[in-house]
This record gives sequence, structure tokens and C-alpha cells, in this order.
Amino acid sequence: MSVSVLFFFFRVVVRRLLGLNSTSSVAREKKKNRRVTGQESQQQTQRFEMRHFDMSQPGGDDQEHGREQRFWAARFIDHLRTFIPGVLQRPAVIAALLQLGVGRLDIHALQNEAVSIANEWSQVYMHPNVPVPHELLAHTRDFKRTVLHLLKSTNLKCYPDLLEHMLEELEYFVKVIVPKRPSWSLARQIVFYSTEHKENLEFGGCIVPQLVLEDNRGDPTVDVPEAVQQGLHEGGELAEQFAALSRHIRTRKLNDAQARDAFQKLAHKHLGGLEQLIAGVPSLPINRDTKVLLTEMVKHERLEAIEAMRMLGIH
Repeated sequence: MSVSVLFFFFRVVVRRLLGLNSTSSVAREKKKNRRVTGQESQQQTQRFEMRHFDMSQPGGDDQEHGREQRFWAARFIDHLRTFIPGVLQRPAVIAALLQLGVGRLDIHALQNEAVSIANEWSQVYMHPNVPVPHELLAHTRDFKRTVLHLLKSTNLKCYPDLLEHMLEELEYFVKVIVPKRPSWSLARQIVFYSTEHKENLEFGGCIVPQLVLEDNRGDPTVDVPEAVQQGLHEGGELAEQFAALSRHIRTRKLNDAQARDAFQKLAHKHLGGLEQLIAGVPSLPINRDTKVLLTEMVKHERLEAIEAMRMLGIH
């Protein structure tokens, strides 16, 4: 048994000794939290105005900071209320975790814990000008790391990459958004968002065929529709271009203005590709719950792509 799995069981045992994960407490959690399904929508993730962050200025006022904090709180609500529970209820993921010795009750407890943390982030969303509790940041980081360790212990593709991406966004929030005077330069911001988009594009190219395979019981004869395949192929090429942009910025081959212009061209292509993928999801040979989960993931990335452009002053 791997160290990560032992870590998980140690964590579960401690929680049970403290009375946090007993059968009765799980029952109470079921009543307290809504049951998590892949069909769950982002009802509490309301649309909101995203500010244009002028990187030439040392920071923003409290209202601007609140808007930024609210944006990322909504992202973390998505992670914890929809994506992580949705992944943990995938039959392939459940089967892989059961093989590791993780019980169904423990998997359900993780789903409940994700929703519980999401409820705490909902308070941040509702009160964006109040400092985020350090305990919430630490709890969120610890929980995501636990799920990541479990997924890495399986032989499943794609899902560990998703959790690593979520952790990267949390660290960005801690380092850049929580302080009211962000210290990152324009170049570093562009590198961050270029890397984010690259990873999202690569994840899309990985997860779509994986979901089709899972929902069709591993039948290799069931293909992704040609139009979607073409979009994923173009997404892979775009990911390479985002990676190249990051390298050019790091090696100082581009000044700030050139880097912003290059990012703008790629970002618009990225948004167009996301719109095409959203339109193509209904044609995929996957079940309804999977279509809902995948659509929410792509819409989530679309909002992040728009926010990146606004942060960098791109329209």
C-alpha cells in the first residue's frame, strides 16, 4: 500500500476517533448538505462583474479587491461543490479507490467534506470584503491534497491533473488576491495565465476521450465525433503556443507589450475553442450526468479565460 493511501487512512482514523466521520455523523452530513450529483448546477455561483485589473498600478481599492476575491471564491465553490464530488462519484474512480481499500462510506465522507468546505467559501462569496480565514485556506489546501494523493495512487489518467490545477489556483489566490497590493509583474501574470490555459487545454484533450471510454465500458470502437476531435487537436496546438509564449517571456525574448499582444491573440482563439466545445458536448456518446459535469467544467474555464483577459487589460 502506498504512502499516500496510508496517509488517507490515518486521516480517516483520526477523524473517526474525534467523532467526525462516524456513521451517525455522516448521516447528519447527509441532512445538512445537499446530496452531490453530477447534475448539480452552479446555482450559488452567480454571474458577477469582473474588474479590469490595471497592472501598471500597485493595487486596487477595497471594492475592486472584493470583486476579485468573490470571483475566486466562486471558482473554489465550483471545485468543491461540483467537480470534486462529480469526479469521486465516477464509477471508474470509485472502482479504482475500492481497489486501494478505500470504503464507499469514506468516499461519501469526502464528498460531504467537499460540500462543507464549499459552504464556507459561499460565505466568502457573500462577504467578499471580509478577510478570508487562514483556517479555510489551510483546510481547502489539505483537502485537495488528500484527494490528489488518492487519485495519484490509482492508475487513472486526467483526474490527478485536475486536482493539481485546482491547487495551483488556490496558491495563486493566496499569493496574489489575498494581499491587497499584488506584487506580481505583468510578465509573471501572463506566464501564470498562459500556463493555466495550457493545462486546461491539455486536460480537455485528455478527459474527453477518457469520459467517452468510461461511459462506454472501455469499448474502443466508440469514437469522439470528428468535429470535437478536430477541436481537441487544435486545442493541443494552442496549448503548445501558450507554452512557447511562457518560455519567450521567461527568456526575455518579448517585452511586456509584445507579450500582452501575443497573449491576446491566443486568448481569443482559446475562447472560441471553448465555445465550440460547449456546443459539441451534446453530440458526445456519454451519459447525461457526464455531459452536465463536462459542460460545467468548460464553462468554468471560459469564465477564467475572460477574467484573465480583463486582469491583463485585454478586450
